[in-house]
Amino acid sequence: MFGLKKFFTKLVSTDEQASAEELPNQMPTVKVDKSRLTPAVKAQLKKDIASFAEIGKKNEAKVLATALEALNRGRDMAHLSSGLMTIDGMPKNCAHRITRLLVNRADVIMTVEHRLTLGMSEAKWIYAKAPCMHDPTNPSKADIKRDAAHSALDGKTFDIAKGMVVDGVATWPGFDEGCKCVSRTILPD
Repeated sequence: MFGLKKFFTKLVSTDEQASAEELPNQMPTVKVDKSRLTPAVKAQLKKDIASFAEIGKKNEAKVLATALEALNRGRDMAHLSSGLMTIDGMPKNCAHRITRLLVNRADVIMTVEHRLTLGMSEAKWIYAKAPCMHDPTNPSKADIKRDAAHSALDGKTFDIAKGMVVDGVATWPGFDEGCKCVSRTILPD
């Protein structure tokens, strides 16, 4: 707490009151490496956006642009969710669900590609001990099946490039809807 108090005291001291226009320039920001938005990330976003009937064909380009902007801003989920809610008939909870899925999947693809460029090839699946479900209060059969499969993968090693095959489909920790799993890279000797 002392560090934050010192930061804000220094930021707005009694000697120099910062104007509202100056504050954004003085606040710490997240640096985003825009080169991580590769063609593979963009292709995954396009595919995922097209899979949602709620978005509709006429809104796909706009949603893609907003999603890319949100990722460029450092996973700005509020920006993407707000953009989705401008679509006629888009419920707020649906916009939030789509936002989580799009941003998480893009993040997983960026992480996979980054690890591969660093020469890393294996990782360990870590089950988060939290249900990998879209809605844990009202789980579907698919949610229960996914959660059981992800729990069984806990501690298993997988090829980063290929992912782990679950029910015949390759996936990575955090990629599936509602998945809270993560992975730990295994460094080469």
